[in-house]
Amino acid sequence: MRLFAAASVSTLVSRLFMGRDHGLPWGLLGWRVPVSFGRFSNMDYYILEFGIFGLMAVCGGLMGALFNCMNKRLTLWRQRHIGPRGHKRFLEALFVTFVIASFNFWVVILLSDGPYMLEELPDDIAIFWRTGTKAMKQLFHGQEDFDLRYLLLFAVMNFIFTCWNYGVGVPSGLFVPSLLTGSAFGRIIGQLVNNHLNSEDSPIEARPGTYALIGACAMLAGTARITISLAMILMETMGEAEFGLPIFLAVMVAKLTGDVFNRGIYDLHIIELKHVPFLETLPEGEMIELQVRDVMQRKVVTLDLVVKVSRLVQVLSETNHHAFPVLYPGTRRMAGLLSQQILRRLLELGEPHGLFLSEGEEAPAKHISWSMMTSAQPFMCKTPLEYQDLVADHMDKVIHLTPYINRSCLFVLKYTSVYVCYQMFRQLGLRHLAVLGMDGCLAGIITRKDLILAEEGQQDMAKAMEESDTDGQGSEDDQDCLRRHCSHCPEASLPDAELGRQHSSQSAYSTRSQGSLFQSSRVLEAAEGGMGGAGGM
Repeated sequence: MRLFAAASVSTLVSRLFMGRDHGLPWGLLGWRVPVSFGRFSNMDYYILEFGIFGLMAVCGGLMGALFNCMNKRLTLWRQRHIGPRGHKRFLEALFVTFVIASFNFWVVILLSDGPYMLEELPDDIAIFWRTGTKAMKQLFHGQEDFDLRYLLLFAVMNFIFTCWNYGVGVPSGLFVPSLLTGSAFGRIIGQLVNNHLNSEDSPIEARPGTYALIGACAMLAGTARITISLAMILMETMGEAEFGLPIFLAVMVAKLTGDVFNRGIYDLHIIELKHVPFLETLPEGEMIELQVRDVMQRKVVTLDLVVKVSRLVQVLSETNHHAFPVLYPGTRRMAGLLSQQILRRLLELGEPHGLFLSEGEEAPAKHISWSMMTSAQPFMCKTPLEYQDLVADHMDKVIHLTPYINRSCLFVLKYTSVYVCYQMFRQLGLRHLAVLGMDGCLAGIITRKDLILAEEGQQDMAKAMEESDTDGQGSEDDQDCLRRHCSHCPEASLPDAELGRQHSSQSAYSTRSQGSLFQSSRVLEAAEGGMGGAGGM
């Protein structure tokens, strides 16, 4: 609702100012208010052109896949040789700007016949200088044919420059440059169709602007794999809905074509390059036979209902998890979850509210209110060392966690299908999920990273099975192959009794020496912890 309200208000304000800029009276809305890419004077197209639109969409998907592949290799090179910040990052941005500006300047000088004012340049040359929305309007609504040589040069160089520029150390976008590249290629196809198929015997009366629009849709959909939202955005920026059907055809075919080769540009950067644990919409079908116990984290950082203050500081110092299972003393039975946000608030508010008690002392009758524990106020401490200094005089005291844990946390049994667990994470927006054994005791915890590793393991196993089938070998060792790929699950074959003995709370922590305890200078998250993950998040 907030997004809808924000979009509605921003649309209203922008259209009010656009009307004033074009000489319309203040407050006038409707069809006379200009839209971003301009309105088409003729909205006709023939059913026979759908075949051409489909081929253009396939080409857009192929070009988008090529763009993503090139940009991925370029980004990997940047990560190795330039880095995320520093003087190299700054100099690269200057160099890219210099090259692109120099090319756009000199190409106009070399292609034009004589000295011109900017307003006097022909449309097929002026697009090198009038990039962005103005160039899009020229390609969409230009009545005269462009020189195909100049148009092809513009399309190819804009494709290369967009790929080179995306990922440089400036807040540059991909939306308009991709639309501009696709509209240039589409305009070329439209002019070719208009010049060679438009005759008295042919019912097709091609309009290059229409093909420029379809090319823009196909290029951006093939690059970013955006479908419905892209179609709605383009119809909104044109102020027309008559092109809805060809636009939907172009974006869907381009997306499906590009998906055959690689991910969309945004997913590629998020998942493959930055390794953000982002789950795809649908899990792999092979996950149905895989059980949660095969992929879960078995060494879990746990807390007791009555825990020492030093233990909480130790947990913050040695882990970066977002939540911790809380167990009943002396058992593996789970009482609930304690988020990192609540843990940090307890350390900050414990002394003024009398939460730090001596061992054997009864818990206070009055608790800290929920609004204070979940407050949006910044945390007082930023690092574990600051928390150690804050509670240095209370390290040997204890805190009763019962009033502050989440007793409504979700969990699954360790024999649950990973396919079902994957759907729970996607539909509920989970970051972690506790795993219980058949006796109700904590067996492990599963996070989005574990699911991603399981998905990659399934894909690797499928490739291995294909290779083994090619060699004429059977698939009797499929489960062993899967567990080799799921290397994060070294104890998957141990019996339950042995696993239960290994699940002591002391085994959940790293094997640091006592002398290096609490020496972490890691900066903790400034945002609220909330529903954080554990076991590797």
